[in-house]
Amino acid sequence: MLAKFFRLSASEPAKSIYSVHSPASSQLIWDITKTLPIPAWESNQPAIKDDKKAELHLYWTQAASTWLDHLSKAFDAPLQIYESEDFFLLSALQQRPSEVLLEYAQKAKKRNLATLDAIASDEGYGKHIICVLHNEDDYYRYVSEYYPQNGEFAFSGGMFIQQGYGHFVFSQGGMDSMEPTLVHELAHALLSHLPIPAWVNEGLAVNTERRWAPRPPQYKPQEIAYMHTKFWNSETMQEFWSGKSYLRPDEGNTLSYDLAQRMIARIGQDHAALVNFVNAAEDEDSGHQAALDHLGLPLNEIVSEVIGAKFDLPNPKDWDAGKEKGWF
Repeated sequence: MLAKFFRLSASEPAKSIYSVHSPASSQLIWDITKTLPIPAWESNQPAIKDDKKAELHLYWTQAASTWLDHLSKAFDAPLQIYESEDFFLLSALQQRPSEVLLEYAQKAKKRNLATLDAIASDEGYGKHIICVLHNEDDYYRYVSEYYPQNGEFAFSGGMFIQQGYGHFVFSQGGMDSMEPTLVHELAHALLSHLPIPAWVNEGLAVNTERRWAPRPPQYKPQEIAYMHTKFWNSETMQEFWSGKSYLRPDEGNTLSYDLAQRMIARIGQDHAALVNFVNAAEDEDSGHQAALDHLGLPLNEIVSEVIGAKFDLPNPKDWDAGKEKGWF
């Protein structure tokens, strides 16, 4: 998995018009194991020195442009490419909704960086990419290129794919559904430089989403509290610490997001402590040592505070199925 190639913070001046994009013509090496046109990013590294930041930014922007030009023609219904200061949008939407989405994306990036100050980073090369596909069939056809064929996975309407050139992908929907998902997934993109565990990654993303694009609650407070009481035990809590509970197709998926959000909200009551904790947290121990060092209490005590039950600390020896980093 490569590092993300997002645009540099200091780049070209802002464009006042959200334009229909004219693709570049970079030569790319394609991944022949994929059924859709996806570059073999490891084989497309430029012969440009690391200190040539403007050249690297231009190279990856042109590479992204060429990729999207090919991808736009790969589905039954063609897609249009739009461009703004910091984003490419491969879109099934009409032109005006596409422009509105790009305007919202520009605002969301600034808000997320401010909300996650001293944690998030937009350092990197190339423009952010948003793909809005026509329907769920196209969406799942596309995201399946990045997931194994076997296994159970929770449904989604959008995600940040942190493979190769990191990018956002959505199934077409109304703005009221795409906006919170974009805020959430953009938070993941801006956190992708950190080796944080899944629960920290998702907790930060959900809290950022709730601040800038809140959705109506799915359950009443007493309902979600009862669900937590019934679901969590010593086994499922280790799934939470490893991140595997987010992949469950049952209520464990919803409860994982809710628990992580509550824990980050609790830690975030002291913003300086939150910043220190997140920047030190590692997925190897689910942030256990960072909590001791920077919060002065173990993680299972935070769980006890937010859902009223105390479970075992993270135990990586019990994570037979491995661990996850987030971006589900």
